[in-house]
Amino acid sequence: MALDLPFSPAITAALFLSPIFLFLYWRCTAHRYLPPSMPWIGVRKERFGKYRAHAREWKEGRAFLFEGYEKVGHFQA
Repeated sequence: MALDLPFSPAITAALFLSPIFLFLYWRCTAHRYLPPSMPWIGVRKERFGKYRAHAREWKEGRAFLFEGYEKVGHFQA
């Protein structure tokens, strides 16, 4: 017996994946709301350095936190 979906599989996939992509976009562009003078931790001199630092944060977030506190714990916006 075939499962009758109210939408085509492409539309169902788009509806399912859209919130995920929107969350990732929001997560990777959050730096727009930070003061431009705020230093970045974990950014390397590479293509898309800030975006890649965001991706590395998922794995190395705790190390970034400690490194940031040691380097610029005194920072005030």
